[in-house]
Amino acid sequence: METAISRHIMCRKPLRYRTIYSEKLKDICDAFGCAMPPYATLVRRINAVKRLDPYAVEVAQKGKRAADLKYRQNRGSHPLATGPLSCVQADYWDVHGIAVDAFTRQSVGRPVLCLATCITTGMPYGYYLSFEPPNAGFIGVTLYEGMMPKEQLLKRLGVEMDWPVWGPPKVLQLDNAKDFRGEMIKAFCKSWGIDLQHRPVRTPHFAGSIENRFRQLATKIEHLPGATGSNHTSKKGNPSKEATLTIDEFEAYFINLLKEYINTPVKRFGGMTPLQKWKSYFFDTVTGEQIRAIPTPPEDPQSLRIELMPFFDRKLSQKGLLLDHIHYDSPQLTAIKRRYAADQRVPMRIRRDPRDISYIYVMDPLDKTYIQVPWVNRSREPINLWQHRKILRINLANAVKNTEENQIRAQEGRKQLVQTAAKKTKKARREVANARHGMKMSDAQNPKIFNDPIPASIQAALAIPDEDHAEKPSPPAAKPKFDFEL
Repeated sequence: METAISRHIMCRKPLRYRTIYSEKLKDICDAFGCAMPPYATLVRRINAVKRLDPYAVEVAQKGKRAADLKYRQNRGSHPLATGPLSCVQADYWDVHGIAVDAFTRQSVGRPVLCLATCITTGMPYGYYLSFEPPNAGFIGVTLYEGMMPKEQLLKRLGVEMDWPVWGPPKVLQLDNAKDFRGEMIKAFCKSWGIDLQHRPVRTPHFAGSIENRFRQLATKIEHLPGATGSNHTSKKGNPSKEATLTIDEFEAYFINLLKEYINTPVKRFGGMTPLQKWKSYFFDTVTGEQIRAIPTPPEDPQSLRIELMPFFDRKLSQKGLLLDHIHYDSPQLTAIKRRYAADQRVPMRIRRDPRDISYIYVMDPLDKTYIQVPWVNRSREPINLWQHRKILRINLANAVKNTEENQIRAQEGRKQLVQTAAKKTKKARREVANARHGMKMSDAQNPKIFNDPIPASIQAALAIPDEDHAEKPSPPAAKPKFDFEL
């Protein structure tokens, strides 16, 4: 029987008891020259093995990782949970619910939530909710919201709550996703002195705090209209037809869930709420006197937001900057071009928000400040990066050069096509809702500095005569044409 158990129970595909007895045990007994035991004896022996060493059985049937998660869960406090913002964990979560379009009220799809939380106090640090596919911009917006005071965010959502969390964390723990390993997040953490850590592969228990928060959220939204459940077995009815909340309404509901959570007593905090636990690190719980310095919010929100945008390096040309077949230029950029006319090999650090590519931010190599550079064709309707790349693919498939005129033509045609298809397909409705919500959030978070006075260093550069351009009239800004192929 031990041989039968080791072969057919302690394996990845265990057989039924009756199958082992009727088909396998007889051959084993014949090989050993012994009589067949009763069926009840086999059942008792298998149950005894499972009862005496369930961990070994789980390892044999499902693997060590599954067995560790089931029988050897880590208990106790996190080694980095030494104080407020001593360690912040962040991760993605596909919301278990379907949102609808704000205008048509038709289902759009499941939003994606990027959430960061302080593991010491359990206080939420920052978040970002969107229909976009996960990208490097998610963690950038999440960290920006976490480092900034929350008054403006709560005012926009119309929610009154006490959320006194801001400032940079000491340690930032992220998943191993590609979007969490970009150069932007590495450079940001290095400049702010944040210890960036990535948890080992296939070890969800290393991110217990954020995973628990996602599980709590899942239980809180499973009763909402349009809830999908965590798997197909918990899915009931037709969530797409039952959905009623827009992404803005869901965001407000999510904030109210956070408000409820931070004001709910937690056993591991000795009956204190996460909010009380947070405040206890800064104020005496009896006298109310301040006992620790409160984190300082960033002094320059504009620079912080730009610093948390994805970046890349490009070289200047006489026509400005050409990114993804879009021409960007401005008087400030012209001054930089004149300054480095003799050496155009100087790379320029460029940052942009994927939700709105109608402008970019270019770092002046002289003083390391960023200037905002719009695209040349101001009459063009702003779009996000994903829409623009689809337009480039359409022109490529149709063997059309990716000039800006052809891009605008394809953009208008595709916009009409998507609006028509939005009445029929969820994918098209998701694209429309994603573009609308992304543009709205970009306008609320990103600095608009087109009308700011030109810095003195740039004014001085503009005053220098340029021999190559002094005698030439300014080219018309309308409908520029550039024959660059994809």
